[in-house]
Amino acid sequence: MNAYDAFVLASVLSIGAPTNQQARQAAQIAKSIALELSPLQIQKGREEAMSVIG
Repeated sequence: MNAYDAFVLASVLSIGAPTNQQARQAAQIAKSIALELSPLQIQKGREEAMSVIG
């Protein structure tokens, strides 16, 4: 799995996590992964995550 895919997955998990603590943990992971991505990749990743969630 590459950084982009990991970012999308962590973003999806942060929104759909069953608890606030899990959501915060997933969001922190997404932020860490985002450091490896370009601004365009981050924007596309957020859009992809939102499309997965619906």
